[in-house]
Amino acid sequence: MKYSKVSISYSVLLVAALIARPHAVQADGAFNGGSDSKQEQAETKNQSVFDKLIDRDRWEFTVGAGGDFGPKYEGSDKIEFSPGFLIEAAWDDTIFLGPDGIGANLYEGGDFSVSGSLSYGGGREESEDANLRGLGDIDSSTMVNLNFEYEFGLVSPYVSVTKHFGGTDGLQAQIGAQTAVPIKFLTGEFSEADLEAIDDPLPAGPMLSFGVSTDWADGNYNGDHFGVNAQQSARSGLRRHDAGAGFKSINVDVGLMYPITESWSADAVVGYSHLIGDAGDSPIVRKEGQLSGGLSLSYKF
Repeated sequence: MKYSKVSISYSVLLVAALIARPHAVQADGAFNGGSDSKQEQAETKNQSVFDKLIDRDRWEFTVGAGGDFGPKYEGSDKIEFSPGFLIEAAWDDTIFLGPDGIGANLYEGGDFSVSGSLSYGGGREESEDANLRGLGDIDSSTMVNLNFEYEFGLVSPYVSVTKHFGGTDGLQAQIGAQTAVPIKFLTGEFSEADLEAIDDPLPAGPMLSFGVSTDWADGNYNGDHFGVNAQQSARSGLRRHDAGAGFKSINVDVGLMYPITESWSADAVVGYSHLIGDAGDSPIVRKEGQLSGGLSLSYKF
């Protein structure tokens, strides 16, 4: 199903461009007689956009398969495993479409960049686990995500903000730093200057990634996911608990990215998250420390 969405999105963009181009030219001709320089400039501009849109070299697709594991819900003491398929598309390193939604690189100046995306999810059903019975469901929501990142040498500090529309109607933020370093750099085979000169990940070889972050959420999100009101307490037997705005977790992760060929790559990541504050004190939480991870094999073309 995800593959169909990617293919349809590419086709829709092409069809839209085909329709828009002649209409734009006809409109200019109707008002200007088809002869002045403004019409020619508009036609040239439309042609340029159209050519970029249908230029296959500007599109990059990734397909893959793998699996991941993680807690059944935030605070669960049970781990669930799930297989998955990866389908992603990117246009001109600007617009991207994949399992996490659709987004765009909005700004890039020097070492600072801003990206945004639109996704859907974040719900929880009480039927997922016996520990959630009596708490009711949390509806999924449309999520608007903004990410601010600064490259400071090999380390990239970042701030990500997510606003939920529907569901909890909550607000989340993550503050962290991440890096990805070739093993050849750690062993002294590569210098930092060598890394800056390499565009293709294949010569760099396997890369290790590291990340550390902390998550904050407002009272709407924390209250729905970790709070227990009087009615929920009566239905579930859990003690009442108020979960207000505040930091809810500290996270670390380590990953390995292994380029097999120019197109094929294998990736693995393992993360640990520890719930803190009102989230960690919640009676819904059965285990404060949570492991998650994933393994995938992908092909880029």
